Amino acid sequence: MQVNISREYQRQVNLGEYQVIRSSDNRAEVKCKDKRWKVLLDEKKCSCRVWHVKGISCVHAAAFIALMRETNWDKYVDPYFTIENFKEAYGLEIAPMPTEDE
Repeated sequence: MQVNISREYQRQVNLGEYQVIRSSDNRAEVKCKDKRWKVLLDEKKCSCRVWHVKGISCVHAAAFIALMRETNWDKYVDPYFTIENFKEAYGLEIAPMPTEDE
């Protein structure tokens, strides 16, 4: 699966409003409008908890990932959202239901 959302996501959400202060390759504090969040990329966690709940990186993590100019967003998305898992879930044939007359 190739998640090619970086440019589109940046157009929809103004990531320029977010200030990213890196403390290591995978850890940063993200600030915006007097609020701050701790982002841990290797653990796929943000203190806002959106990433943990939804399985898709939150805007704070996206700001950090965009700062790194990372092109492979796949590694920051839960495997549940892969095309392969979608095809596996919906790949079975569904037989038509018989009518009451049959």
